[in-house]
Amino acid sequence: SAGTLMGRIAANGQIKPCQSNASDGSQTPIGVLAADVTVEDGALVSLPMCIAGDVVIDKLIFSGGDSIDTVVSGKQFRDYIQINTGIRLVGNDDQTDYDNQ
Repeated sequence: SAGTLMGRIAANGQIKPCQSNASDGSQTPIGVLAADVTVEDGALVSLPMCIAGDVVIDKLIFSGGDSIDTVVSGKQFRDYIQINTGIRLVGNDDQTDYDNQ
């Protein structure tokens, strides 16, 4: 679903939902899914992903019971998002659609 926090598998570069208990590299957030996408089991698809801009913190979707405060390797997801991406977490959705200037 749009808003899902995404991570990258280190071994093959594939993107999947970020989950704190992963150990393949995808436990570190690299972006947010920008639109709803349906992926069949085993299929590879291109994903529209937000890697910069304003993202409303309350619209983020986490996997496996994680939250914005989940800690991975000593940092919260909120820290990784703002350090590893150009994403700025905001409190409202004014001017946050992907096509805003």
